[in-house]
Amino acid sequence: MKSIGGGIAGAFAGLCCAGAPIVLAFLTGIGLGFLINDFILFPILFISLGFMFYSLHYNKKKHLNTLPIYTAIISTIFIIIGIFYTPVIWLGVIGLFMSTIWDYTLIKKCKNCKIK
Repeated sequence: MKSIGGGIAGAFAGLCCAGAPIVLAFLTGIGLGFLINDFILFPILFISLGFMFYSLHYNKKKHLNTLPIYTAIISTIFIIIGIFYTPVIWLGVIGLFMSTIWDYTLIKKCKNCKIK
């Protein structure tokens, strides 16, 4: 269940790295314009993705389904490619959101989880 925050943070950091106008305007509007620097955003992106993968792995031990992790790996590859070719990043962001929501629903539906 912890992967929701990591996936959302990773997707948000990916959008910041890509320079999505709505995210950049939001950050500037709330006074966090200093975050619009790749020197700051790349570590945030990789830390949040690491947290997300740790959470997905931890939850995989409960529901025994590896497909959300594979979806997140493919989405991370799209985000890394999307940093240099911006239209591709949207596939990665959608994939990260989908993998975290998928993992969350698997945990909620799990009645006989291996680890409680």
